[in-house]
Amino acid sequence: MTASMPDPEWVNSNDQLASLAVRWLRCDAVAVDTEFVRTQTFYANPGLIQVSDGEEVWLLDPIAIDDFTPLIKLFTSASVVKVFHSCSEDLELLMRLVGVAPRPLFDSQLAAAFAGIGFSMGYQRLVSELVQLDLPKDETRSNWCHRPLTNSQLHYAALDVYYLMQVYRLLVKRLQGSEKLQWVLEEGNSLADNAETPVVIEDYYRQVKVAWKLFPDQLAVLRSLCTWREEQARERNLPRNRVARDSLLWDMAKFLPTSLNQLKRTPDIPQDLLRRSGNELLQRVKAALDDKGSYPSRLPFPLPPGAKPVVKRVREFAGQKAENLGIEPEIMVKKKQIDALVQGALNPGQRFTLPASLSGWRATAYANELVDTLNQEFKS
Repeated sequence: MTASMPDPEWVNSNDQLASLAVRWLRCDAVAVDTEFVRTQTFYANPGLIQVSDGEEVWLLDPIAIDDFTPLIKLFTSASVVKVFHSCSEDLELLMRLVGVAPRPLFDSQLAAAFAGIGFSMGYQRLVSELVQLDLPKDETRSNWCHRPLTNSQLHYAALDVYYLMQVYRLLVKRLQGSEKLQWVLEEGNSLADNAETPVVIEDYYRQVKVAWKLFPDQLAVLRSLCTWREEQARERNLPRNRVARDSLLWDMAKFLPTSLNQLKRTPDIPQDLLRRSGNELLQRVKAALDDKGSYPSRLPFPLPPGAKPVVKRVREFAGQKAENLGIEPEIMVKKKQIDALVQGALNPGQRFTLPASLSGWRATAYANELVDTLNQEFKS
């Protein structure tokens, strides 16, 4: 079925944007989306910003516009809900362009999970479910930075926000009358917080798989190497794995090379990396090892086999609460949250306490009760 909607308006001047923002600020909600290109770069190259109030659609050209002050006013307006779908990459791009994250933020993918419609649903599927329209997917991997854009690209981009407003209205109707609507906005606020406070580059080593296997001196080296890679990726605008893969940095941290010959024996190390940065990497290794007072603590180990009954109980408890509330169980508790909860009570003398990641609506909905239940069943 072909969707019908008004022809979108192309916006490519600062004056147009400023004028339209006055209109958007009078709305109770606007839908926002972005299109970008990010194939061989660290930073996404913005191609479009789409906005709709449910009646009209505007396509903003971030290549031509250079004053995004009107969007700052819109994004920080407490009276206008900013509606997105699966917005993490959109927020990253908008933070670089605009400098603030949109609040209040309503993510329709999360809202669908709170409404019990499905978890991690794509936009086309959600529109099909709620609006009974089948939207095209053929321009998903377009070059959005090329000018002029084709009519097919413009139509596709407009669809992404025009029907998002209808999805928003229908989801709000389903969620109104319960605390779940506020929970969606709370999750949106957390997404905005994360966008505005990205990972400190010195902490990226914590995201390397099996970093927990390394000792403090090795972790100090891994931290230094990951920091170097982050600096290089940003300076050269390259994806992290184009600078150096996680596995390579982990191997270097494990074997602690102190000479070029030792560095050459690191498994799968690229020759161009050796030529370009070999000496610098060795200097990083040495400096990290010499600074013994700054060694990080070992990272938490994976949960031991003996914790399986507790993990199972947490999942059962959260799943039952999700069923009672009519929401998708995956939104209730994530693996990292379970790990944080159980890690804190592995030793016999330690009781279960609520980790920060389970505060907010989760604490009210089930997590406070869960902690009491676990202490009664496993610590009594």
